[in-house]
Amino acid sequence: MLAGQAWAAQHARQGDQHAMAASEEDCRREALLGHARGLAAAERRSLDALTRTAAQLTECPISLVSLVGSDSQHFLSHFGWDIDGGPRDSSFCTHAIARPDLFEIPDAWQDPRVRASPLVTGPPHRRAYFAKTLSVDGLPVGTLCVIDKR
Repeated sequence: MLAGQAWAAQHARQGDQHAMAASEEDCRREALLGHARGLAAAERRSLDALTRTAAQLTECPISLVSLVGSDSQHFLSHFGWDIDGGPRDSSFCTHAIARPDLFEIPDAWQDPRVRASPLVTGPPHRRAYFAKTLSVDGLPVGTLCVIDKR
């Protein structure tokens, strides 16, 4: 086998391993998402208090608790934006769960990862996004985030 072919084969195997790991994470997230959709009203009120407080403390008009599934995200709680979720491919949270620390997009119009997103170019006209990854048993599953329009 030529050196270039060996390199390509090795990287293809590594890509397959990465895809399998990502797929396993998505399966675990989907199972958790199914469980979270059944949260009791008292649990949801606690999350609502959290998102309301996060929005007030940061003076941002929108705050969410989101869970990211394989194809979509689901908002367990939302303050300032009356929507229950959306597709993962336009999700800012998808970028955030890849990092264990605070994730910041101070100017969405300037960030190449999201500037073409319909969430930036249309309602709710996101300008800034700040999130902390939420994890269960070491698996990043979603975020607590605040969103500003200015």
